[in-house]
Amino acid sequence: MLVEEYRNAPEGWGIIAKGETKEFRLGAKDGLACALSVSVTDETLEELIALTKDRTQGESRVLLLTALRKSKNLLAKQAIEELASDPDLKEEIASWRS
Repeated sequence: MLVEEYRNAPEGWGIIAKGETKEFRLGAKDGLACALSVSVTDETLEELIALTKDRTQGESRVLLLTALRKSKNLLAKQAIEELASDPDLKEEIASWRS
């Protein structure tokens, strides 16, 4: 359920409430990314990796990296190596090696 909500959550900027004229950064996708990151299990890890690799999901993918970094699963380690060249994620991953 969370995965579908994450995939469909809007990203970017938008009006928060009727009558508002100022646009605010939409945060639902980030919140869902955090929820997915802390609730991942070995059974759901492959799905989380697929979401993290999906560039259409935007910048919130950086929040999914927490689960991969903490995981001792070899799939997570391999995914991090692959994602190290992703334009949206490479800076975060590089910071771990500093």
